[in-house]
Amino acid sequence: METITYNSKYKPLFRKARTRYKIVTGGRGSGKSFAISSALVCDTYNDDFNTLFTRYTMVAAHDSIIPEFVDKVSLLQLDNDFHITRQDVLNKASGGGILFRGLMVSSKNQVARLKSIAKVKRLIIDEAQELVDEALFDTVDNSIRDANTNNEVWLVLNPTDMDHWIIRRFFTEKGLEVGFNGIHDGVEYIHTTYHDNAKNLDRGFIEKAERLRETNPEKYDNIYLGKP
Repeated sequence: METITYNSKYKPLFRKARTRYKIVTGGRGSGKSFAISSALVCDTYNDDFNTLFTRYTMVAAHDSIIPEFVDKVSLLQLDNDFHITRQDVLNKASGGGILFRGLMVSSKNQVARLKSIAKVKRLIIDEAQELVDEALFDTVDNSIRDANTNNEVWLVLNPTDMDHWIIRRFFTEKGLEVGFNGIHDGVEYIHTTYHDNAKNLDRGFIEKAERLRETNPEKYDNIYLGKP
């Protein structure tokens, strides 16, 4: 297996859950998608439970998301251990899997379909800033409750709006600023920027970010530092 190193801020993604909730924030080029997909592929070896990986506006998973996970499987030289379909990445060695589903069809039937998936230990909402329906989140969140495992809920986002319910609920009401790293009030926070991932970025990307810092600091803060 190829040895890959990650920024130390991502350690909580690779170890046993210490809290139910993880809030993973950051700007463009921070490397969070790479770290998350790698951590999930590795985690499938731990048991035969599933991770439910969702987006509010999910296009066909086989076009948009699964290729990123296939890339990590290949990078880690684990191809023979996985069966990959148009919606799922399944570990043949353990029975664990990563299941890709959408939330946008927010009817009772869609929620019921998500609830009916067996042995789910982890819910991930990627691009969570797109989910403006807090009640929908609560409904799906409450369905992650298998008594035979440690249940987790991850919200992954590029913060865009201080008035978003995620910012209010997990930052403002807790007296935290976006950018906090650590555990507070039962929630684990991970925030990274392109500075944390600079060794994996080409010089042109970094120079583009730095130019924007000079010409439009507010836009730079939002896009590259992940500040709403």
